[in-house]
Amino acid sequence: MKLDSLPTEARKWADKVLNAHKELTESGRVLVIEAARERATIAAAEDALQREGYLIEGLHGPKAHPAVAVAKNARAQLLRILIALNMNEEE
Repeated sequence: MKLDSLPTEARKWADKVLNAHKELTESGRVLVIEAARERATIAAAEDALQREGYLIEGLHGPKAHPAVAVAKNARAQLLRILIALNMNEEE
């Protein structure tokens, strides 16, 4: 997994974390890059929700925007990765 495949903000975050934690193994580095990807997913979902709202019109009336589930799943995955790395999001 390469940093250059990440959006700019995610790449900056991953680079900062990797530079601060040079002791990480290769698998730890992969997890940091995956955490950055999840952060980018969360940001994209939140942008969509800001633009389009949390509710959309469904077949039987209003329903949750699909980005709600995307953000929720990405947050859960990010939390699992950070726990595995014994880090918090600010690191």
